[in-house]
Amino acid sequence: MLPWQLLQQAGGIAGVERLSSGEQPGFRLPDGTVWTFACKNLGGICQLSAADTTQIQAVTDQLKAKNTELEALNLRLRKSGEHVDELTRSRERLETKARIHSELGQALLSTRRYLLDETGTQAAPLELWQRNIAILRREAVLKAEEQPLEMLKRIAVSMGIAIEISGEFPKNETVQNLVVQAAAEALKPFIAEGAAAGCEACKQLKELDHYLVKRSQWIIGGDGASYDIGYGGLDHVIASGEDINIIVLDTEVYSNTGGQASKSTPLGAIAKFAASGKRIRKKDLGLIATTYGYVYVAQIAMGASYDQCLKAIREAEAYPGPSLVIAYAPCINHGIKRGMGKAQAEQAAAVECGYWHLWRYNPALEEEGKNPFTLDSKEPQWEKFQEFLQGEVRYAALAKQFPTEAHELFAAAEGMAKKRYASYQRMAKLDWSKEEVAE
Repeated sequence: MLPWQLLQQAGGIAGVERLSSGEQPGFRLPDGTVWTFACKNLGGICQLSAADTTQIQAVTDQLKAKNTELEALNLRLRKSGEHVDELTRSRERLETKARIHSELGQALLSTRRYLLDETGTQAAPLELWQRNIAILRREAVLKAEEQPLEMLKRIAVSMGIAIEISGEFPKNETVQNLVVQAAAEALKPFIAEGAAAGCEACKQLKELDHYLVKRSQWIIGGDGASYDIGYGGLDHVIASGEDINIIVLDTEVYSNTGGQASKSTPLGAIAKFAASGKRIRKKDLGLIATTYGYVYVAQIAMGASYDQCLKAIREAEAYPGPSLVIAYAPCINHGIKRGMGKAQAEQAAAVECGYWHLWRYNPALEEEGKNPFTLDSKEPQWEKFQEFLQGEVRYAALAKQFPTEAHELFAAAEGMAKKRYASYQRMAKLDWSKEEVAE
């Protein structure tokens, strides 16, 4: 009987392991070698061919072993992942409980010292504590005699320090806040010295001195979370009138989810869901926010003007109400031909050609009879607009795929940019010094 027929027998040959079946079965022989056989029928004659596949089989066995290890590891990771959320929530709960217990303990100690003190010197620290708790709970309604500056003066007097302000106190609320912050900052060294010397009032103030000067707190989001899917939340926050700062990093696409088009995507740009170029103009989020009248709004591009960028952020921080700063942020999805390392230069080019505009809207200026809108951009060099578009793949690719449509869309995009700049110019020229009385 031929070896081929022996291998095909039901029982096989002792010591021979069948590894595969089919037209080209494979067998592992007793000496450890692996052979693959094939039988071709030639008119009743079997043409038998054999190939030594020992090395191939060795690699296959290694891959199977690795796959088994990976499956086991994947199973362990899935089980661990099921507990991550619960472990995170547990940690957050523990941290919150610890913070609450700490704050309650400080509050109880302050109250106890106040009740045991017969001299009344603890009144100022307790007053400060009450006011800050009210602010944290968003329930602070200051009376005329409870203004921050007056409170600081009383606190200073309780420590033997007198605060004197020469001249007329400024009427502008932003300037008032700066004066109060400066006075509070000046008190910090005296509070620290008093606490070290054993002054009970100073010890309490030392624990709360981080509330004396306003903290800088910002909400940071992208254009998807601000222009588009999260616009309702943004609108709700700025409509609250609270003193809160928001900065929007405008990449003009959904950057974190793969580059999908958003309401911030400009006319003519390629993005997911806009493969043939977006046909609708970009939403002017900043201009919409100015219609509230009490929201500080600014458009910035750090690479175009460091001074304007810093000035806008400082004004937003100082403004006693909601503020919205929109920053142009070049993104990898733009396909900048000169590379992301030139992002700052790309911002400068965007402003220079009129693609992006710099401006600020400060409602505090209205109280002084001044125009709250300031256009910081110079007259754009419109002849560079089309060149700027061709420097980014999101536009250049459209010109290659659909040249006729691209020409029309790019011309429309430049036209829209000119209209937007013209609207900003009109706002900047308005005269706010004259009050019109309706008859």
